[in-house]
Amino acid sequence: MNLLKDAQEHSDNLGSDNTTVNVPEIKENPKQQNLNELAVGPVLKTMLKIAIPSMVGMLAVALYNTFDSIFVGQVSGDEALTGLSNFLPTEFMFFSQPIVSASVGASSIISGFMGKKDLKSAAMAQAQFFYVCIIHSLCIPLIFAPWLPKYLSILGVTTQVLPYALQYGYMMTFCGPFVYSMSAGIASLLKCQNKATLAMARQIIGAALNLGLDALFMIPLKMQIKGAALATIISYALTGVWIVIYLFTKKATLKMTRESFKINPKTIWQIYVIGSSTYANFIPGSLSSLLSSVLLRAFSQNLDEARRLQMISGIANRVLGLVQMPQNGLISGIQPLLGYAIGAKNTERIKQVLKTGYLVVLITGAITLASVELGAYYIVKLFSKTPDVWEEAAKMLRITCSGVFFGLLLQLATLVLQQEKRAGLATSLNLCRAFVSLTFQIVLPWTLADPRYMFLSNFAGDVFGGIIGVVLLITFVKRYSK
Repeated sequence: MNLLKDAQEHSDNLGSDNTTVNVPEIKENPKQQNLNELAVGPVLKTMLKIAIPSMVGMLAVALYNTFDSIFVGQVSGDEALTGLSNFLPTEFMFFSQPIVSASVGASSIISGFMGKKDLKSAAMAQAQFFYVCIIHSLCIPLIFAPWLPKYLSILGVTTQVLPYALQYGYMMTFCGPFVYSMSAGIASLLKCQNKATLAMARQIIGAALNLGLDALFMIPLKMQIKGAALATIISYALTGVWIVIYLFTKKATLKMTRESFKINPKTIWQIYVIGSSTYANFIPGSLSSLLSSVLLRAFSQNLDEARRLQMISGIANRVLGLVQMPQNGLISGIQPLLGYAIGAKNTERIKQVLKTGYLVVLITGAITLASVELGAYYIVKLFSKTPDVWEEAAKMLRITCSGVFFGLLLQLATLVLQQEKRAGLATSLNLCRAFVSLTFQIVLPWTLADPRYMFLSNFAGDVFGGIIGVVLLITFVKRYSK
């Protein structure tokens, strides 16, 4: 008996999210059970089953990134922390985020095929993502390595901290794109196959390994900032190899064959196009961080003020990443359910997923915002041993993170557009958000003659995006209610 078809025929009789499907038969086929949960499982329960492991795993990664900076600041001092902070926006914007965004595009395509029960095409789309990873791993070092010192100088990195930025930067330029592709990129494909727990395990193990290597390389071996880079490379590489091997085993939901790996330029292009809207969503934060070194140096009265504000900006961006990573895990928990429902053209299921996702986003966003606002001062003290910057850094941190609640709403609306194959509109909306953010970043400190006003830019972009997100979500629910 076709269990999925049978479950769908009875889905209209499911009274609420607390109703469950007939489990005993499905247990005989774990792969079929995963698909069945996406099709007709209780919305909130299934969403949390996928989202919580993703959130925990991404939180582990974000905590590693945060503790990485704490290690550098406490062991090597404020100048090393500033050098690391000056390079991290480049690493995030060009090394890690493009491949993570592309994985969202691949996951959207895979989820759509799975919703149509076309597992062969889903496996093909997964295989094509490997080519995207190869392209990323080869192109980034060729673009950045030859002119890295000049590039960092253009970004406003001062001569005192440039050696630290280069030590970390060269190692991550050559190895970072490859290890990010293997780990963060390919591992994201597990979530759309209802394998979020495995993805979480990869992230937690990687983060724990990374922290252990950080302590080893930076304290007894005294490798300083180079130790931080080497720890990241080794831990991401090992966990990435593990996930790649798993995808070729019999336990994997999608069976990739030699035919799956025939190059399909159309699918590769679709992965980039759909993923571009996710990448555009991160442009305000990442581009703001990238330009902050330049603008802070330009608008500051002297180099000492510029270095201090650059360090504070680095701390704020690290904590912002700590806040956003679990939120991305939440969105990735909603994506498989929504993609499957849209692929199956189940309008009632789509409406349920949207309403439940909206409620969960509101609750988690409020909790996150309250946590940062109340704990900002104590968070800052972890990064720097200089009491003179604590109060100012805590204030800038609160401002930087105050809009994350609103940004989540646009992310949810963008997710719907991606699943509906309206990536162009999704990208345009996120670019508008980026434009608002960058406008505030440049205009306010220039007109008010104070570089600290730059820290309002993320808040402005998030509020603008949140308003658009609410309008779109209401529109989607009304449309699918007809």
